[in-house]
Amino acid sequence: RRARDYLGWLLAQMKGDVHVVDVNRPDLLVLDLPEACVTFVAGANGQSLRAIEADSGTFCFIDRDSRGTQRLIVCSQDVKCRRNAESIIRDQVAMQRSHPGAVEDYAYQRSRRREERKVQRAGRGGGPKGKGKG
Repeated sequence: RRARDYLGWLLAQMKGDVHVVDVNRPDLLVLDLPEACVTFVAGANGQSLRAIEADSGTFCFIDRDSRGTQRLIVCSQDVKCRRNAESIIRDQVAMQRSHPGAVEDYAYQRSRRREERKVQRAGRGGGPKGKGKG
């Protein structure tokens, strides 16, 4: 059932707004986001949500409740994965609130951290794993 629901929500997302009726499921986490943070958390073309999904092992999307309020739905059977996604998202909301207008969304930050690690490895002569000096 979960896989069918997730796929249905993914396909509905491509057509427009998604509305999850039964949010009282053990595999879902519903986060109410401040209106000013929704776009920032989602990122350009949803890239930040995709990065959060990849890092947390979840499926995330924005839906609208029956009143039209946007909220973030985090899907995973694993509670640790949902909590990890929640932590990342709460950090993003806190950053947006403390630095309104910030442009470094999660996907950008993640990309920048990867580049910094590559530079650090190259500076140590490590290069790709298994190809150090020697």
